[in-house]
Amino acid sequence: MDARAPGAFDRTDGRRSSPSKTWRRYLMGLGMCAACQRPAELPVRVLFGEDSPSLNRANNASLVLAPDGDAFYFSVDGTDFGLSTELSPDATVRTLELYLAEDEKLLGWGTSAPFTLDGGDMGLTIFVGEAGKLSTFPALAISDPQLLTARAPGRGILWVDQEGATSLLNHYTYEVENGSRLDDGPAAGDGGLFSNRDDSILRISWNTALDAWNYDPSNDAWTTRIIQGAEEAGARTGAAALQNPINGHVFVIGGGDSHDIVEIDLQADDDGVLPASLVQDVSLDSPRQGATALWLGRGDALDAGLLVFGGSDPRQPIALDAGQLLASGPEETWTGASCTQLHPASAGETVEVLCFGGIRANAATADAVLLKLPSEGRPEVVPMDKLLPTPMGDPAVFRDRSAMYAQSSGQLVRITRVDLEVTQFATAAQRETGGSSVMLTSGVTFLFGGAASDGGPADRVYVFTPAVTQ
Repeated sequence: MDARAPGAFDRTDGRRSSPSKTWRRYLMGLGMCAACQRPAELPVRVLFGEDSPSLNRANNASLVLAPDGDAFYFSVDGTDFGLSTELSPDATVRTLELYLAEDEKLLGWGTSAPFTLDGGDMGLTIFVGEAGKLSTFPALAISDPQLLTARAPGRGILWVDQEGATSLLNHYTYEVENGSRLDDGPAAGDGGLFSNRDDSILRISWNTALDAWNYDPSNDAWTTRIIQGAEEAGARTGAAALQNPINGHVFVIGGGDSHDIVEIDLQADDDGVLPASLVQDVSLDSPRQGATALWLGRGDALDAGLLVFGGSDPRQPIALDAGQLLASGPEETWTGASCTQLHPASAGETVEVLCFGGIRANAATADAVLLKLPSEGRPEVVPMDKLLPTPMGDPAVFRDRSAMYAQSSGQLVRITRVDLEVTQFATAAQRETGGSSVMLTSGVTFLFGGAASDGGPADRVYVFTPAVTQ
């Protein structure tokens, strides 16, 4: 079907409307400009999850050009349709968003990678998934449960497996491109993979020593990096790690027998050395091996609110506000939990965080705790035993504005942010432990690999598509 037919819903600010508005208002056509340059054809390929039966109920769709706000409405018969449109070439960065609905009920949506039209005709691929669900990405299998992923800005998703093989999922075409191998890299499961501001990717390890390798996508090359002060920092087995969303620095928190935090700047100096230093005025009460770290959203400094939850030391309270060095809760071992801030908070406000799942007292747990962290004073710990319908020792977690979602062994659990109401869904994803996930700028999250409950690889790739809310 040609999507150049007129008709669009109310989209003047370039942001998503609520589903009720999306399919009630139809205004103007897309790309209608008599004085513009000669239009360029933009073929659009649409991919659907292999296990998204509800999308077959779709009887209408909307194609949105953002940030312009122009859109079309057209009829469809399930997923049996094609797309192409014409747009006037210019240097504006845009995205295309596709929404599928049954009457006024939103079923699924997806968005393209950002693109411009000043380079001539091009094609785009949009992956459409069920809103608030996990969808199986078509024809892509990953057999390594210990691979690491990172967003490659402007390119897509990069991953490195435990043998050092490098691959990229191109976010324009959703095709896989193979890169050079990281030889003599760290052991599997040691450290993480981090995006840098210059579009490179850093592989950093810390279990035996602080080491780093830089991947340059433009040259398809790995280069060893030296971390300043790595020898003094020493081994940090079981450390938690956190990346500053503002400047991209990586914090390696505790681990080994260390009570301090190392801050690593991923921008190397002229000698190829990564500047690193100990964070001043922030410390831990123990090494907290196996803990979960969360940067509380109430300031741009680490001491504005670094939460460290759990750890392998049974003598330490489970919740630590590291900025104030104030700990609360029972003294016990709790490792691998997932923690999410429930709502945004300004400086001076109390932050609420839900932590759940992981290994508690040496067994997978369904328990959770609600943490209330004031800007001054000790955290309050509210137990929520058996919040999850089933124990999840290593939950894969996804988020949207209204809820958090935890996946394990064919189950997806939704926990609302407002009242912590729990709903359980069946899902095709059989992953129980391991794997790696990365969120794209569009808001969708890709989950790669992992191990199933029988010990075999959960070899498929899944995509979480957030629910659309006002």
